[in-house]
Amino acid sequence: MKELNLEQIERHLEGNLTKSEQSDFEQKMATDKAFAQEVKLFQSLIKGIDASGAVAFEKKVNSWEQAFKQGNNDNSVAKKPNRTLYYIIGIILLGIIAAGVWYISQPKAPQQELIFASNFQAYPSTAVRGENNSDFADGLNAYDSKNYTEAVAAFEDYLNDDEATDRLPAQFYLGISQLGADQPEAAISNFQAVIDAGYLSLEEAAQWYLALAYLKSEQYDNLQKQLDLIINTPQHAYTSKAEKLKSDTQDLTK
Repeated sequence: MKELNLEQIERHLEGNLTKSEQSDFEQKMATDKAFAQEVKLFQSLIKGIDASGAVAFEKKVNSWEQAFKQGNNDNSVAKKPNRTLYYIIGIILLGIIAAGVWYISQPKAPQQELIFASNFQAYPSTAVRGENNSDFADGLNAYDSKNYTEAVAAFEDYLNDDEATDRLPAQFYLGISQLGADQPEAAISNFQAVIDAGYLSLEEAAQWYLALAYLKSEQYDNLQKQLDLIINTPQHAYTSKAEKLKSDTQDLTK
């Protein structure tokens, strides 16, 4: 915008144009599309200052003008500062502040969630593909597709069947599915059942996933105890993972 146009627009918005000037202004808006767009743009910028901020900003503009006047020895000769320019600068600053507030207010993933996501990986399902029960098979298919909510429902249906034969593997995969479906508290009991039963082929894996369940549910004391158990077990399959997770979660336990 040209400085002359800015001054005209400001005086128009403030109602300080003479009748003759107002008539010329309206005629110019009607015949000059570029000028009309400038007027609309300036009006939009002014509306961008909310009602509560407008008063404070007006005071700030006045303080800038006073500072300008005091910095000149001859106020009668000194050129009046461009008030419109102050408005534009202020609007830009308010926009920057608003953008900063918006960014800060956006939800951020907690550190615990980020650590969990970097460590959670579904255990292979190939070891139990021999089970012929349809609920169990449906659970594994959903599990392999990472449709964990559906897998949880299928495994629970299987475990509710009194004739289910592979209950511990089903509890193990149900626990992992519950972790994936954001149900860590429910997963804990299933992993613990596998561990307590001494199901050797899945016991060490269950101990690792139990640690992840404690992490997911923010049970940090239990998490550290479980990691220490894994680290202190000779030749444990998850020793290196447990050591790294223990290091990564030190700040969470303080």
